[in-house]
Amino acid sequence: MTTLDPGTPSPAAQEDEERLTRVDLFKSAYRLVSDHEWPDGFGVYDVINVARFLDGESV
Repeated sequence: MTTLDPGTPSPAAQEDEERLTRVDLFKSAYRLVSDHEWPDGFGVYDVINVARFLDGESV
């Protein structure tokens, strides 16, 4: 049986992984915000603030 050693990811692969993680976080925040009714609606900045909150950043 052959084992694969992926080694250390390249800088480009690390950037791609970080981008995908951020996209998943933004999608989660959007789903969370859009599942509720808001009297004034919501905008992209509201979603970004929720994403920051989910990521553990202070808003």
